[in-house]
Amino acid sequence: MLSKTKLLGSTLIAGMAIAGGMALAPNAAYAQEEQVSQVDEIVVTGSRIRRSPTNSPTPLIQIGQEELMQSGQVNVIDFLADIPALSTSIVPEDTTGSNLNDGGLSLLSLRGLGSVRTLTLVDGRRHVGSTPGGLSVDVDTIPRLLVANTEVITGGAAAVYGADAVSGVVNFVLRKDFDGLEIDGSIAEVNQDHQLSQRLSVLWGQNLLNDRLNYYVSGEYQRSDEVLDSDVDWRRESWALIGNDSDPASAPSDGVPDQILIRNARTYIRGTNFGGMTILATGVKPSPASDPDVPFGSCSATSFAANCFALAPANRLDNAYLYDENGVSRGVTFGSIRQGTGINRVVSNGGEGQLLNTEQGQASRLPESTNYRFQTGLNFDITNNIQLFAEAKYIEEETYDAGQRVFHDFNIRQLSPNTMGAITGTSAFEIGLDNAYLPENVRQAIMNNRREVYNSAGVLTSTVADRRAQHKLYGPARNQLNNRDLQRYVVGLRGDLGDFGFVKDINWEAGYTYGEMNNKNRELGVDVVRYQAAVDAVVDTGGLVNGRAGEVVCRVQLLKAQGVAVPDAVVGGNTYSRQGAVIDDCAPIRVFGPGGFSQEALDYIQASVTVTDQNKQHDFLTYASGKLWDFWGAGPIGASIGYEYRKEITSGTGRDRDRAGRFLFLNSGPDFPEVSYDTNDIFAEISIPLLRDSVLGRSAEISGAYRFSDYSHVGKQDTYSAQFQWRPVDQFMFRATTATAIRVPNLAETHDPYSQTFANGFVDPCSATVINNLADRSIATNRIANCGALAKAAGLDLSFSDPSASNAYLPNYGSARFPVCRAATPS
Repeated sequence: MLSKTKLLGSTLIAGMAIAGGMALAPNAAYAQEEQVSQVDEIVVTGSRIRRSPTNSPTPLIQIGQEELMQSGQVNVIDFLADIPALSTSIVPEDTTGSNLNDGGLSLLSLRGLGSVRTLTLVDGRRHVGSTPGGLSVDVDTIPRLLVANTEVITGGAAAVYGADAVSGVVNFVLRKDFDGLEIDGSIAEVNQDHQLSQRLSVLWGQNLLNDRLNYYVSGEYQRSDEVLDSDVDWRRESWALIGNDSDPASAPSDGVPDQILIRNARTYIRGTNFGGMTILATGVKPSPASDPDVPFGSCSATSFAANCFALAPANRLDNAYLYDENGVSRGVTFGSIRQGTGINRVVSNGGEGQLLNTEQGQASRLPESTNYRFQTGLNFDITNNIQLFAEAKYIEEETYDAGQRVFHDFNIRQLSPNTMGAITGTSAFEIGLDNAYLPENVRQAIMNNRREVYNSAGVLTSTVADRRAQHKLYGPARNQLNNRDLQRYVVGLRGDLGDFGFVKDINWEAGYTYGEMNNKNRELGVDVVRYQAAVDAVVDTGGLVNGRAGEVVCRVQLLKAQGVAVPDAVVGGNTYSRQGAVIDDCAPIRVFGPGGFSQEALDYIQASVTVTDQNKQHDFLTYASGKLWDFWGAGPIGASIGYEYRKEITSGTGRDRDRAGRFLFLNSGPDFPEVSYDTNDIFAEISIPLLRDSVLGRSAEISGAYRFSDYSHVGKQDTYSAQFQWRPVDQFMFRATTATAIRVPNLAETHDPYSQTFANGFVDPCSATVINNLADRSIATNRIANCGALAKAAGLDLSFSDPSASNAYLPNYGSARFPVCRAATPS
């Protein structure tokens, strides 16, 4: 599971003095010699050996605080993502829609290789990750007023900093000696509909004890309004490419565009105004093989596949109904240009469908968020050569975003007396043709419906009576509320030892970092069993449920009042112990037309689950660097050696806790038991000057780094890098680098338990029909024996070999997901 990458590259940097030039250009050494000589040696990202920033061993991009503050960008990530190397970074807008549990995250990605291959540091030290079980750092947890500069290096840096620095490193260097008060605020309109982003940042610092002690306190508040699809002009214009022509395999180019671009694209897939659309069973006439725009699709009298309920095919225009807010039906009005390919051609230019990019796909483009960030720290000179440093921060983030609505196919058919319709998946179930809210004209159209039967050549061979329809609807909203808090503590010592033996200018540092991230995500959906019960509404002609004849009630309530066993659609059986509230609290829902969901019904069907995650990080880092001999006058050899211990811990609670055995239109998953790994790393670095101010050039140097790592979960790994740089004149520098870089699997990748999205297409392996269709009869024989044993243990006499037998086990999945076999009436 260990990925290892070898990087080889060379860089030519030419410095040019351009007035008003890009502030984000790499800080190459293109200054004159007089200017270079004035630059102090410091530790720069990419090396732990002190040197001039103009002599960095790897290409370095430095972004100062002034550039960041004057950019006007709402978030730090928005500014950094404008750098080409970071253009694929994840910004808050990328965490909306179908994504779960990542609301508002801002994750850096160098060279498009992803945040898991980009190492983000603060003052050269590791930072706890904000993704569940991962190491990717949310850079918005770094208060912007504290950032002195941001340094970016691209290329393998694992030998210096350890795993995950495959594409490079982004290091946030914090201010160390701030004295005074600084307040910065902004109000930005992030969209033309006046959604705002507001931020207030405060930094206060003070020097005491004759400047031996410096401490600071930082606070930041930021709020961003939600921006929906419908708030964005170009989304409201609803531009889309639609299928126009499908080429046969033998003629891929026939002069006709395969797709055309249209404006005001509308879809009829689930009606309009969230009122749904009913489509009668129909056959679809396929196109000729020479121009296969509409493919051939067979249909049976029991299949509810989409090709059996295509919207208004070319041969038929009366098979679909829309509804107004009172539930009154009408036909479908299409636009001027209609999708030309596929069986179910549901997109057109204009008409009365839902706008493809706003109404149909209504979701948050930018999540609503509220953030609080606090940090404090100090630097204290214990002696002239030893400094104590410490910092602590606490971050709170709350993010809300809306996703696509709940969607369902309600398959309408004639139900047998005193029976329930089947639940065939998370987003599909059956309701009766006797539904109380189904308009009478639509009911009669279904009763009189005849489905066309075409062969593959497009020839109408017959018509058959087919009293079925499919109603498609977007239901209640799905949204999620994400609460994340993060804390991080750093304490350590740094100092200068001066000279010791043959080593000169020794500097050292030792520090411990603890980080912790806690995340809670609440996701809203519906209880599928309750939803079916509420939608399958009938008229209580005898007033058996509430004593009021003619009242609309849920079918499950009427069956219970009649003394008919109601199957438990989750665990099987007919007991009422689990289903008391499911039946008694049921509130009917009208799905034919908008406005049919009462608040009582919403309270009855809506459900939520909560998932939590926790990351912990312990990191101890110590290193020392200094200068060795100067053998030939090019400058002293630089060297660094160090040790790092790091432990990553993660745990979480899964969605199954809140599911409580219910069948929900929501993801599921078990708890994430606490797991961890640790690593012990030893690293070293050396730089050897080759020449300075000679006939061969201004300077040249070779350097290298090596790191040995011992991971508890992947074993021993080693990485190295080697660089050569040559500056023939002040204005030019040549660099060449070879390096190995590793990424070890994070705890989410090694231990994250399985989860499930939506369960659909239930298939019972014990079904007599399923067993009868098995090609391998040895498997069938074994299956019959196993299923028979289960049935016998449950006291049931069932046949699993003959679907036509009177006691054949033919489940209708109205009691889906039950653990023991039981008989069911064939449907």
